Amino acid sequence: MTSIKPYLLLAGLSSSACFAPAIRATTLLSETFDSMTAGLAPTGWTVNQPVDTSALVTDAKSSSGPNSLHLNDGSATGSPSASVFFDSVTAGLVTVNVDILASVTNKDSLYVKLRNTSNQDLGGIRFNTNGTFAYMATDGTWTASSITYSANTWYSVEITYDLDNKTYSASVSGTALITDTGFRSTVSSFNAGSMLFQSLAGGPASTGEAFVDNLMVSIPSTIPEPSTMAGIAGTAALLGACCRRRR
Repeated sequence: MTSIKPYLLLAGLSSSACFAPAIRATTLLSETFDSMTAGLAPTGWTVNQPVDTSALVTDAKSSSGPNSLHLNDGSATGSPSASVFFDSVTAGLVTVNVDILASVTNKDSLYVKLRNTSNQDLGGIRFNTNGTFAYMATDGTWTASSITYSANTWYSVEITYDLDNKTYSASVSGTALITDTGFRSTVSSFNAGSMLFQSLAGGPASTGEAFVDNLMVSIPSTIPEPSTMAGIAGTAALLGACCRRRR
């Protein structure tokens, strides 16, 4: 009987099983606000609520599930904000996914920013005052895009920050907003450590309201596919059986 040599089995494995690792996401932060109490500040977050403003969990609107984070800005001098920290990242890609909604189209009612561990803005997007989405330029100013938004409509935002190349890209509900825009030039350390949601709507005569839901911050991780691991285990067992038969 012809025996199967171990090195032939290894050759067969290399040709039949794919050893290319799968790129999957490791979640640094995930928040839907659904486990929190409506009417209270979000648990584990840092909130700023000047007079005539609020940053509270609400069950009035949500992208999915009962709750969301509600920023209400009726002050001409102060602005509400909510920030949350996560384990800092010093290299590679950091992706932010979040659903956002504005109640009007003529207020900068919500800013979405990734910050470093020194609370400096790396970059971000906002609801602009002219009914378009805007993004932060390298000098800290905001540039309007051609993507418009409607009042009381949820939008799914994805922003990917490249900490190595110091750039970020963003899309809104699948439409590209910016690609490889530089981080803010005043940033002193290029790491990622927190998310900031802020309103600068101002003016009690025209209150700016915004809602945040389904927040996720993640980084890519490289792990073997389950099928590859099963193939390796099966071939190892076959190799062992062949070696035993040859003795």
